[in-house]
Amino acid sequence: MTVERALWGEKFAQDHIPHFMCPKCKQGRLTIIEDSLKTEEPSYSSNARAHDAWEADWITERFSVRLQCGLPKCGEIVCILGDTVTEELLDDEVGWTYGSVLRPRAMFPAPPIMVLPNDTPSLVEEAIESSFALFWMDLGASASRLRTSVERLMDHYRIVKTRIAKNRKKPKAAGKRVPYDLSVRIDKFVAAIKPSVPAKTLHALRLVGNLGTHGSKLTRDALLDAYTVYEDALDELIGKRREKIAGLVRKITKTKGRY
Repeated sequence: MTVERALWGEKFAQDHIPHFMCPKCKQGRLTIIEDSLKTEEPSYSSNARAHDAWEADWITERFSVRLQCGLPKCGEIVCILGDTVTEELLDDEVGWTYGSVLRPRAMFPAPPIMVLPNDTPSLVEEAIESSFALFWMDLGASASRLRTSVERLMDHYRIVKTRIAKNRKKPKAAGKRVPYDLSVRIDKFVAAIKPSVPAKTLHALRLVGNLGTHGSKLTRDALLDAYTVYEDALDELIGKRREKIAGLVRKITKTKGRY
């Protein structure tokens, strides 16, 4: 499965809330619970309507809505909080008019943006799921947690984390233990494990994560690209996709497809 870009926009129409994947069962889709969408306008916003220069884009609204997994055996409930944005919308009957669209600021529990293999190490999974939750609040923090998950992936493969650094001015003094940069750990991982996933794939994730960690500007598209890359990498590393496909090829070849 690839990242469904249409689900992860910054905002969406009130009557077109995306059918996110259920964060619990990872099989069902979420749909809005009837009459659960609530929008409210604070007094300072409604009072401003009396101003002579008032424009529709002055409106401030908060919203909440509940979604539920469509599979009866699951029924997970996801709560969404956020604000609205006033935009010019095309109405089939009256033409162009102003209306509000929903802009999520938090989802709990957060729907998964990418699919993780069943055997994903727990600490890697925890960091990635934290990234899902932060996606709606802070793209940079979300990317930073994605970077953390790559660190935890290196831990899973027992890639060395630290080194002894000597003081050049005091060559006889005992060195201090300092952490390896993730870039070095990735190179050591590739050299030791020789995975089918190339080093540049993991370095691409590191670069996106660095932007978030250092507070640099990060776009939604770049982060979604990182999730797409990471999903494929984990499917290869943990899910052993290529090995499974090779096994199926051998099976078909050996039996000539008669099974």
